Amino acid sequence: MMQRQHNPFTRSVIRHPTDQQEYYDVYVQRGDNSTSKRSDDKPFVIGVDLWFAGLSIAVREGLTPADLGKNPVHLTEGSTLDRQIWRIPILMLVAMR
Repeated sequence: MMQRQHNPFTRSVIRHPTDQQEYYDVYVQRGDNSTSKRSDDKPFVIGVDLWFAGLSIAVREGLTPADLGKNPVHLTEGSTLDRQIWRIPILMLVAMR
């Protein structure tokens, strides 16, 4: 039986700045089964995939976090990370950085 990974981010809210919304609209599949955009044009299945990719690149490049601004967009709850538990220890390491 697999042991369940503890997710300390369960009650967290994942947000992004409003001015980045256009990237989520362009690159994230929305589940509307639209044939106007092929999945090759929208490589991220859910918004947290794009968010995690951006976070990973920012850490690698040594960038500082962006200011969320006055009205950040609510992307998802931290419990979404339970879907792919391999992200949790990586985020914990980033948080300790």
